[in-house]
Amino acid sequence: MPIRTGVLTLATVFFGFSAIKCIQAFTHLAKVKTAVGNSIWRDVERRGDLFLEKAKTDLAGMQEKFAKMDRFFYAGVGWSVIFMIVQFIANFRK
Repeated sequence: MPIRTGVLTLATVFFGFSAIKCIQAFTHLAKVKTAVGNSIWRDVERRGDLFLEKAKTDLAGMQEKFAKMDRFFYAGVGWSVIFMIVQFIANFRK
């Protein structure tokens, strides 16, 4: 029983880290949306260059956070699969 609880706890922790990274990525996304609005509001000739200048760090940060979110999520899925295998073996022994 403690093995199953530990494995399930690890899966839960990884899913929690994935959710935290998702929230952090969405904060970067909100900043990118603000930069888009700011670029549209200003009456300049090259809006795309202005947008990239203002949102470059947020775009990179958003991609980094989503990549980390994916890794944590897949780790959680992996530990969940391990839990299901351990649970199946424990039920099969009875």
